[in-house]
This record gives sequence, structure tokens and C-alpha cells, in this order.
Amino acid sequence: MSALMPQDPPSPQLIEQALHQVCASPEFARSARARALLTYLVRHGLLGGGEPVSEMGIGLAVFRRDPATYSPGEDPIVRVEVGRLRRRLTAYYAQAQPSPTWQLCLPQGGYQVVCRWLSTLPGAGLAMRPLCGLGPHESANDFATALNDMLRHHLQSTFGQLQWAWQQPPRGAYVIDGNVRQGQDGLVTMLRLWQADTGRQLWSTVLEHEPALRSDHARQMCQLCASAIQVTLGRPSLAA
Repeated sequence: MSALMPQDPPSPQLIEQALHQVCASPEFARSARARALLTYLVRHGLLGGGEPVSEMGIGLAVFRRDPATYSPGEDPIVRVEVGRLRRRLTAYYAQAQPSPTWQLCLPQGGYQVVCRWLSTLPGAGLAMRPLCGLGPHESANDFATALNDMLRHHLQSTFGQLQWAWQQPPRGAYVIDGNVRQGQDGLVTMLRLWQADTGRQLWSTVLEHEPALRSDHARQMCQLCASAIQVTLGRPSLAA
């Protein structure tokens, strides 16, 4: 059976526990620099009220650079060490047994650590086929492209696993796809969840919105889709 996504975000105590588990592991025990960097990013970013963590701040606080002379553009210490930290986290979680339910992740392109729920989906997991715009209307195609990116990121962040299926989805996978078309009063978006092996449709929804509200509509579709997957694949009768 699938593990459902918790309704509440992780508590500070749970985040501290996840940090302790990582820092106490053999992968991190031999690197004081990696432990210090991860601890700073967690406590000043993730537990610091969501304030952005800057390269300058990391260089000064973690690597003790001189504020009078330190220039991130000339000294790449933060970028280098963050890259190493990202690889250490990946290596740690790849071999951690049992696999932690909550994982600390450092997405590419920034210094903001996130605490991600690692769900266990049935079968071959979750796959997504690109949403398509139907008809000649440019607004439908543009929204389909934007929703593709947002939905892909949202599902990846929520479930920790997502296969991108341009054509035939993997056997045993549960597939999300859909389309966007121009309706009488606005754009109409359809999303569905179906089983690759049987073609059986498990869930679908259709929503219409005004073009001016497309960013709000995209967020609504992402949240609705993730909730539907959690509920639908959490039913014992559907588990692989």
C-alpha cells in the first residue's frame, strides 16, 4: 500500500532529528566542513523562517571569510562545497537503511534546504506524460507548457519520485497526463490518473478558468492532482 503524504509539514523537532541522523552517519562523520555547512543551511534557512540564504552569508558564517576582502565572484568556496554537500546527501540517502521517511534535500540552483517526504508508491511508481494544448489557440499551448513545468516540479517535490514519459509509460506505472483547450469562457484543463498496464482510469478532473487567472489555476491544479494521487493510490485495493 502507498504511504500517504502527511497533512502537516515536518515539525522543527523532526527536522532536527533528520539533521542529526545525517551528521552522525559515516558519510558525514569524516567531514566537519560538510556537517557545519548542512547545519547552517538547515538552521538558518529551513528553520530560520524561510528567509533566503545567501552565498555571502554562508562564506562569512561557515567558512570564516574576511568580510573586508571576501568576494563570492572571486572565491568559489561556497559553490564548490555546496556541490560536494549535495553529492554527499545523495550518497547517504542511497544507502541509508531503513530509508528515512523524511529526507533533507538541496535542490540544484540554490542554497535552500528542503525537508521532503519520501512516499512509497505502488507498482513502478508515478510517471507523467507532457500535457498538450489542443487547437490553434496560443493561450492554450502556452498554459500547457507552463503547467507542465509547475506540475512536474510539484509532483517531484511531493513524492520524491517521478518518471518523465514522452511516449510509452513504463509498465506498472501510474500515469498523469492531460490537455488544455480553449473553452467558451476561458481555458479548460483536463487531468487524469490512469494505470499503464490496464489503461484503467483512476481519477480525472476538468477545470475552467479565465486566462488572467492562469497562475492561480496552475497552483490549484497541482495541489488537486497531488491530493488525488495520495488518496487514490493509498487505497489498499489499488496497491500493487
